[in-house]
Amino acid sequence: MNKKVDEKVKEKLLETIQKKIPNNKLFKLWFSNIEFYEDEEGNIYIPIKTSFKEYFENNFKNIIKDSVREVKGDNCNVYILCQSTINWNTQLNKKTQSSSSYAITFSLNKNYTFDNFVVGNNNKLAYIMLKKVCDNLQEALSPTFIYGDIGIGKTHLLHATIHKIMVSKPSLSCLYISCEGFVNSYVEAMRKNKLDEFRAFVRNIDLLAIDDIHFLSHKEASQEEFFHTFNTLYNSKKQIILSSDCPPKEITGIKDRLISRFMWGQVAPIEPPDYQTKLAIIRHKAERLHLKLSDEIINLLANSITSNIRELEGILNTVKSYSEHTSINEEFIRELLKKFTTQKKRYYSPTEIIDVICAHFNLTKRDLQSEKRCQSLSIARQILIYLLRQYTIMNLNDIGNLLGGRNHATIIYAYNKISKLVISNEKMKTILKNVEKMLKAKVQAPF
Repeated sequence: MNKKVDEKVKEKLLETIQKKIPNNKLFKLWFSNIEFYEDEEGNIYIPIKTSFKEYFENNFKNIIKDSVREVKGDNCNVYILCQSTINWNTQLNKKTQSSSSYAITFSLNKNYTFDNFVVGNNNKLAYIMLKKVCDNLQEALSPTFIYGDIGIGKTHLLHATIHKIMVSKPSLSCLYISCEGFVNSYVEAMRKNKLDEFRAFVRNIDLLAIDDIHFLSHKEASQEEFFHTFNTLYNSKKQIILSSDCPPKEITGIKDRLISRFMWGQVAPIEPPDYQTKLAIIRHKAERLHLKLSDEIINLLANSITSNIRELEGILNTVKSYSEHTSINEEFIRELLKKFTTQKKRYYSPTEIIDVICAHFNLTKRDLQSEKRCQSLSIARQILIYLLRQYTIMNLNDIGNLLGGRNHATIIYAYNKISKLVISNEKMKTILKNVEKMLKAKVQAPF
C-alpha cells in the first residue's frame, strides 16, 4: 500500500530541497502544500496538478531526487504523477499509471516572461490585453486573438501569460499548446479510442492558449473538434488565447463560424518593431547576457535586423559566445551579420544614396565633395557618410575618396556622430527616417 512519508522525513526533505532552491518565494509557491508518498520499496511519489506536471518535473525533479538520496540514504526512484488521476489509497501500479491517465503536458520557455518583454508601439495593445487577462481571468474578454509575422513576440506573450497565471493563481489549470500539437493530440486520441478523455481534459481547462491557430486551415475534422471545444470553454466563461500569422478574416481554409468566434473577444496586431523599440530590445537582451555593446554596434544591429526579434536573439547569443575570446567591434559585427541574418539587408549604390541626399537637402554632388563647411552642408555630408556605411559595402577609405579625398579620421568622426544622434536626437531620427523612405521608394530591388 502507498502511504504518506513520515512527517519527520517530509520535514527533512523540504529543508534539504529549500537549500537547493535559492529563490524562497519560488520554493514556497511550489512546496508549501506538497505531499510525498512512498511504496514498500521506498520509491517516492509526488502528486502534481496535471497542467503543471511537466513544468514541475523539468524544474524540480532532479533537485528532489538528490534531496531524497541525501535524506533517505538509498538509491530510490522519484515519480511525478498527475494529481487528478491518482487514488492514493489503492495499490499504485507504476507500469500502468501513465497509460491509465489522460493529460497533455507542456513546457514553457523560462525566459519568456512579462519582465523580459520589451513593450513598444508595435506590441503595446497585445501586451495590455494579455496583462488584463492575467489580472482578472474571469472578467477579461475572451477570446484574445493576437497576430503578426514570425519572430516578433507572439509566442513570448503567450508563454508570459501562462507563467504569470501559474505563479499568481496556482489553483487554476492552464494549457499552452501549438495548434499542430492540438491537432496531433486529437488524432492520437481518436487512434487510441480516448476521445472522451481528450475532451474531458481540454474542455475543463481554465485557460487554453493555442499558438498558430491558422494551422487548422483545411483540417475539417480538427476544426469541428476545436469548434466544440471553443464553445464549451466560452460558455463556461473560461479564457481562450489564440495567435496567428494574420488577422482572423485573412485566414483561409477555416469555416466562417470559427472565424467569427475568433473575433468575439479582443483582437490585437503585433507589428514589426520600429527603430526605437529595436534599440530597447537590443539593450535589454544585451544587459541580460552581461554583454557590453557600444552605441555604434547597437545602432548597426538595429538597422540590420528589419523585423525578426528571434533572429536578433540568436545573433546576440552568438556575440556573447565570441566575446569570451574575441574583441567585439563594429567590423566583427558586420562580418557576423553577413553569416547569420536570414533576411537580406537592402543595399544601394553610392550614386543612389547621393542622389537622395542631394534631393532632400537641395544640394549637388559637387557641394558634398567640396571643402565647404557651413552647418547645413556638413550635416548633409555626415548623414551621407552614415548611409554609405550602412547601406553599401564601401569601406572607410572608399567613402573618403568618394567625398573628395577626406581622410579616415574624418569619416569615422562623421559616422560616429550620426550614430549617436540617431539614438538621442529626435530631429535627426526624423531626418534619417525621411531620407531612408526616399531611398526605399527610389529603388525597390535589394542588392
